[in-house]
Amino acid sequence: MGKNEGKGEGKGVMIKEVREAQTVLLKIITNIQLAIYLVMMILLTGVVIYTVYQYLIYLFTVFAQHSVLDIDAILGAFSFFLIILIGLELMDTVKSFVTTHKVNVNIFITLALIAACRKIIVLDLGNEGDDLELIGLGIIIFALAAGYYILKKADLCIIDGTKQDKPDKKACPSTEKTDDQPQPQEDKTKSEMPTE
Repeated sequence: MGKNEGKGEGKGVMIKEVREAQTVLLKIITNIQLAIYLVMMILLTGVVIYTVYQYLIYLFTVFAQHSVLDIDAILGAFSFFLIILIGLELMDTVKSFVTTHKVNVNIFITLALIAACRKIIVLDLGNEGDDLELIGLGIIIFALAAGYYILKKADLCIIDGTKQDKPDKKACPSTEKTDDQPQPQEDKTKSEMPTE
């Protein structure tokens, strides 16, 4: 009987060691992921800063060469601007993931919509074969807009036990409890009733 008890204790110690090893391994992996995200954020910030620099040079060159802007210069300026906007949204996505460890699908749909709209804005309609490309872009934009609408409609909050649309952040408090949020009061009728 003593041998069986010893084996049971050995298994418990072994399971505990395995769990500790798993915890250490998960911490190492999490730290590596965080380091990769931070490197990506730094590189993306550098790309956005360089793109803003190139955009300023482009605008200076366009205004210096032309007293009246032609359509190609305007479309080029819009294209640069939308690329910078996409870069900023990507930075926001990475920052949001690093801080909350949650992926916001709405940001990706917004990025795809911006990219598709940019493509339509800079599209040269004089080329042959653009009809199919326009139809494809229209379908993509419609699908992305529908997905964005569905995700926004599904973004509900629970107030007083019922699901309600979230018109603004004040109307839908966070579901996570923090120390500075007041705790709900107990029903006084229940606490005032005498117990037998």
